[in-house]
Amino acid sequence: MNIIRAARLALLVAATAAVPLDGFATNASPEGPRGLRMSRNYGWNRLSANAFVLWAGVEEPYRVTVLAPCPDLLIADPSGLTAHRRRITPGIDFVQLPQASCRIGSIQALPASMARDAQLLQQRRAALRMITARDGH
Repeated sequence: MNIIRAARLALLVAATAAVPLDGFATNASPEGPRGLRMSRNYGWNRLSANAFVLWAGVEEPYRVTVLAPCPDLLIADPSGLTAHRRRITPGIDFVQLPQASCRIGSIQALPASMARDAQLLQQRRAALRMITARDGH
């Protein structure tokens, strides 16, 4: 990782960590900040041991944090996301990793320009598998 990219990534992590949770978008849903409705995604980027960017659209990035502890997120690539009724909901759904599942703690919309400036769009990884979860499971 070059120094400029590392600095941009650090700036992105710091800037989005300060964004209040109630400020994230839900694909124009009037339901408020209860989750992110999606049936597919367009890739992801690791930000830290407990956060990653999920691309809900080609230029629609969201910062997803997982509840601690989730040490596998830093070293292993997620293989999927659970979703109840095509909605990823903080506190309910999980990021699936090879050796563990980590509960999603928050989802926040990121300005596409911020993600572009950090060069995340060009370096995003393959889409995550969406795992249909049934209520109560």
